[in-house]
Amino acid sequence: MLILTQWRKNKFFIPCHGYCTSYSTLVISPGKPIKSKPLSTNSMKKNLPLFLKIATIIIGIITCFSVSKVSAQSGDYKKNNIRVNLSSLVLHNYSFNYERSVARKITISAGYKFMPDTRIGDVSLINTISDKISHDGDNIDYKNTRTSNQTFTAEARFYTGKHDGPRGFYVSVYGRYNSMKVDYPYVYNDGNGNKVNVPLNTTLNGIGGGVMIGAKWLIAQKVSLDVYILGLHYGSMSGDVIGNTDLSGLSASDKQGLKDDIDSKFVLLNHNYVKSSSVTNSGVTAHASGPFAGIRGLGINLGFSF
Repeated sequence: MLILTQWRKNKFFIPCHGYCTSYSTLVISPGKPIKSKPLSTNSMKKNLPLFLKIATIIIGIITCFSVSKVSAQSGDYKKNNIRVNLSSLVLHNYSFNYERSVARKITISAGYKFMPDTRIGDVSLINTISDKISHDGDNIDYKNTRTSNQTFTAEARFYTGKHDGPRGFYVSVYGRYNSMKVDYPYVYNDGNGNKVNVPLNTTLNGIGGGVMIGAKWLIAQKVSLDVYILGLHYGSMSGDVIGNTDLSGLSASDKQGLKDDIDSKFVLLNHNYVKSSSVTNSGVTAHASGPFAGIRGLGINLGFSF
């Protein structure tokens, strides 16, 4: 004999649990027609506690799942962010950064910035500044100077605010390494009034660290706006200056004058960065080193989180 359960569409109320669907059993015997045998009232009362237990378990599981999902969503934020510095583009610099969350409001990041070989006169902002700081009779040719550089930055950020994840006002500490090349068309006027072209090729390397304040906002679900408000860093740098050219026509006094003039180009805030220099018949060489300070700020970055 096989017993199956058949659900009916008619329904009845249970005072404490709302709707339930009544059912009956089908009794199937070999060689006999199928006939329906309704459950007795006692049988239904006997089976109700079982369904109430099952319903309670199901509701409990759903409730626990919902609570855990909501809890997970409250702490769910994108832990990775890549961004590009838009404001650095006006200086022909291309700056990229990757940021990773290591705690609720703490991140670490790595950045790379580079400037391809560029004539300073082609950068409108620098060109304007050079016009402002140049004086009559100044023989420094800013516009025809060529430069390139690259910078590596490691940073740790500490965000504030009630929102989870890397957004809000922040304070960061960072370290950076910078490498720069400058090709300067130097012209020296000797004692006879003749102009001597001395192309100077300068290579500088510096390493330092600093602190910065800024703010970061989410402007879309995965898009962020990061603003560098102000950063200051300090470190040390060193480099070499090489000017390969024929100077055999200069007198000893002219060579000394050339040496003194080049040394004076590396004086900043009464600090002479040239530690050694020489002028020979084959050209100019110099070694420079000393401290440096820098400003990092007014940076507008557009980021994508994932």
